[in-house]
Amino acid sequence: MNNSYALITGASSGLGLQVARQLAESGASLVLLGKRTEAKLPTAVCDILSDRVRYFSVDMSLDDSEGTLKEIFSNFVTERGRFSGLVSTIGRHFFGPIASVNQKSIHEAVDVNIASMYSLVKTFSKKKIINS
Repeated sequence: MNNSYALITGASSGLGLQVARQLAESGASLVLLGKRTEAKLPTAVCDILSDRVRYFSVDMSLDDSEGTLKEIFSNFVTERGRFSGLVSTIGRHFFGPIASVNQKSIHEAVDVNIASMYSLVKTFSKKKIINS
């Protein structure tokens, strides 16, 4: 995986963190995105950070996340070239009875689970930053 560059969302925990660990161990360079601030990153994430693995705190549920993504992508492409792949593992979930879920929670879930993926792919395709 040397000379491979991947972007992973949801990389501060769960499946995203596991994928990041595996790719980092195989020699890939990574841009990790997660909601947690760097000060609150789990040790497991800190253990894989290096000159090849960088972490950025991005809340994909916010309206300005697309602008933040464009900046991160542009800086990365300028420094290192194009991405080889994208792994998106972000998601919002409800726990408990469905009757307890309010409209705000539903909108947040749609923003994170669906709209953020569109923004991610849209930004990639406009910048043409994925290797063909």
